[in-house]
Amino acid sequence: MGQGTTIMYAQWNKESRKNAAKHIKTDTRKQPHPEEPLELDPQLRLVTKVGGMILFSGAQMHSTVPNTSGYTRFSIDFRTVHFDDAMAQRGAPNIDSACTGTSLGDFLRSTDLCPISDSLVALYDKKSFTNVQTPQTPAIAPTVVKT
Repeated sequence: MGQGTTIMYAQWNKESRKNAAKHIKTDTRKQPHPEEPLELDPQLRLVTKVGGMILFSGAQMHSTVPNTSGYTRFSIDFRTVHFDDAMAQRGAPNIDSACTGTSLGDFLRSTDLCPISDSLVALYDKKSFTNVQTPQTPAIAPTVVKT
């Protein structure tokens, strides 16, 4: 994001999420980007077997390549938060975007699909994200993992 752009997550969720489907072939929205030049070669491309998966932190710099196979590529993104880490406010900092607010209000507890507590969300969002009306929770929702 950089360049002084600030995006309030709750506002984006309320107004812009519905527009995401318009960005299939090209995406003109501002995206996080490296803050300094990266050495892109040699490239490391991970290719899984059919049905395979790759697990990594969202804080890991990553990208994709154009699909030239002639077949549809499906990518499903599961975002999880470890409850104890969230409560202790442990985790990688988000240093490459100017977003404000938190997406924690979107997460559901995996044991019973209940939203996580407002008090946990409030630890990360002093602007009361939980008071903003958001779209219906998707069928595949982010989850909080409690071990």
